[in-house]
Parts: sequence; C-alpha cells; structure tokens
Amino acid sequence: MNLKTMLEPAAAAERSADAVGVVAEYNPFHNGHAYHLSRAKEITGCENAIVIMSGNFTQRGEPAIADKSARARMALLNGADLVLELPVWFATASAEYFAGAAVRLLQATGITRSICFGAETAEPESLRRAARLMAEEPRDFKAYLRTGLASGATYARAYAEALRACGCPEFRKPNDILALEYVKAIEKLGGTLTPYVVKRTSDYWDRFRHGADTSKGTWSASAARSALRAGEFEALKKIIPGTCSGQSAFEILMADTNNGTCLAELNRLSEIFKYILLMRGREWAKGIMDIGEGLENRLLRSAGQASALEDIITAAGTRRYTRTRITRAALHLILEMTRAEFEGFTSQGGPKYLRVLGFRTDKAPLLREIERRGELPLITNLKAAARILDADAMRMLQKEIVSADIYRLTRGELNWASEIVREIVKV
Repeated sequence: MNLKTMLEPAAAAERSADAVGVVAEYNPFHNGHAYHLSRAKEITGCENAIVIMSGNFTQRGEPAIADKSARARMALLNGADLVLELPVWFATASAEYFAGAAVRLLQATGITRSICFGAETAEPESLRRAARLMAEEPRDFKAYLRTGLASGATYARAYAEALRACGCPEFRKPNDILALEYVKAIEKLGGTLTPYVVKRTSDYWDRFRHGADTSKGTWSASAARSALRAGEFEALKKIIPGTCSGQSAFEILMADTNNGTCLAELNRLSEIFKYILLMRGREWAKGIMDIGEGLENRLLRSAGQASALEDIITAAGTRRYTRTRITRAALHLILEMTRAEFEGFTSQGGPKYLRVLGFRTDKAPLLREIERRGELPLITNLKAAARILDADAMRMLQKEIVSADIYRLTRGELNWASEIVREIVKV
C-alpha cells in the first residue's frame, strides 16, 4: 500500500459522491480544524468530507467542552459535509480501538475512498513500515515490547520503544500514534482506504496564535478550552471560525456553553462514581474496560481518601497507570461498560451502525448514496433505530443514549443527580 499525494482519475458519476474521511473530536472546533478540512479536500481532490466525530466524551474519558450537536454544526459551517458519530464504546477506548473503529465506519459508508490525518513527526514511508510492524507483531518486536513492560514503562511508552528498537523513528506524540493506528487499521481491513498525511509543524499553527501575546504558545483545542473557561472571549474569537452563511461557529460555541457558564465538569460525577464503585464492589469493577491488573484496588483506596473524582484519579495514578487510562476507567465504570461486552463488539467487527449527527442540506444526496452503497445501517432518526438494528446494535446504541444523559449531569443540567444518589444510599 502506497501513501499517495494525488487521487487516481475517477469516473465523473462517482466522483461527486466520493469523499475523504477525517477523524476528529473538535473539542472545540477551531481554525486549525478548518484548515485541515480544506487541505484534505485539496490533496485528495474530493468534493466531500465525511467526519467521524466523537460524541459527548473524548478519548481521554473526559466530557467534551461542548455538546456533540453544537460541535457538529461548527464543523459543517467550515468544510465538513457530513458528520457521523463514533460510538462511545470506541470514542473512549485506547488509540488502537479508537482508530480502528473510525476507519471501519469510513469504509462502511461505501463512498469514502481516502482518509486524511495530521502527524507531527511521521513521514509517509516510516508510517507504513511502523504500521506493518504493529499489524504483524514479529517475534523481535514482541520481545522488545515485553522488555519495556517488564521495566515498568506504560504500554504506550513500551510500544514506542519497541518500534524504535526495530528501526522506526520515535513515535510518542498523540497525533503520530493515532496516525500509526489509522494506517494499521487500513492494513488489517484490506487497504480499501488511501491514507494521506498533513504534516503538522509549528508553522502550521503559527497563524492561530493568541494575538500578540505568545506566552500561551500556539493555539490548540486545549488552549481554546482554557480560554473559554477563563472567559477570554476576545482571544477565543481569533481562532474560532467566524461568520459563514450568516452563522458563526464562535456564536454556536458560546450559545451551547451559555457564554462559558455551562461547561462540563468531571467532578460532577464524583458521587455517582463512588456509589457505583462501592455498591458493585471489587470483583465487578475488575470486569470494566480499562480496569484490571490491580487498578480496581487503587480506585477503591483513592475513593476512600478523596471526595472529588479529579482527586481520586490523581491519587490512583502511578507510572504504570496514566491519568488518561484512569480517567477512561472511571467513565467506563460510571457507564457500566464491561470488558466482556466490548470484546464481543470488537470480535464482531466493531461499530454496528452509522449514526448521522449532521449534514449540509445541499449534500443530502450523500445519505442516499450511503444507503445504497454502505455496509452498515444508517441512522438519521433515533425513533426508527429499533426497526433497522439487531439486538447487539441496539445495545451499542442504548449505551450512547445513556452517555448523553450522563453528559448532561457533567454540565449541571440535571441538578437533581446528587439528591437522587443520596436517596438511593439511604435505602
């Protein structure tokens, strides 16, 4: 499989429907994302961009800064043509499953021919070679990986060291790791998508700096979230896309977050987390995604030492258990997402449906093409889902519905949550 920089000529009839795929969280959407969508269309020659976007929770296990519908609208105003949801089972999983599920969804549309992603340090050829090592896992690679894990390194670090020991460049930055996983997933699924790389450099982000004040470095989604929380709205305007067709992505963000006063907070789930952990117990917790190997013991001890979930996560952390893993584990426990059920989904191929979060009205024909050429059921209306999904797919979707309610708790929209928990404890 070659990483191309140009599309092969396509039949005109199919070219109008063919799309480039982009995977994102848009937490929140900013100018860098708009640039990426523009470049994705430019380097692939595709007229359409299909985005696979995380829902209300991110891969780190944290609630998104804005509701998924608002983030989808922001993207549709600025280069995206169709936004599909990455189910929470995979959106909050490790990089391998996150990327694998996203690639599977793009392939399942039947109209996506390529995927475009950013990478900081990876070159196309080194990506391909490293991804093949990851997919095949030869004996020497496994030996290096075991050595790294035995030394006490995190899995991600041990994996990166194993790749380096096998002659690959150092891949440690999150976008490089995801890039590798995208290419590996394509290899495993038969290589039907052509991957394209947009090289991320410091110059790439320089145009989106915090005005004349460079003390905060180049802008990123993380910096945008910090500005929103700090009420630095004038600064935030400089990196959130402006007015387009009478609407502003910045205005969408401000309306959804009530001018920064309705922001998701993980700590709003503290009582629910402790209640479920204590009532369900140690043995049950061991079966939750990202828990095991003794992490359940650390969580129980930490829950007895701290009251806020953020503090519990901090107290449970070690060199072996990263903050990201513990945060994901805490969310999976709250959502009661078991490892056995997750493994059942992955063994059956991953995501079981394509759920539409939004689309440009002038690109409605894309939906008809997906219904005609796609490999998975297309959900445009939740009320109709039961008629087109099997039992396993409905279980996957039901967890999505539950996670939406849990997300409302993180934003303080369901203020009765604590009172309900207290009443249950009394009983």
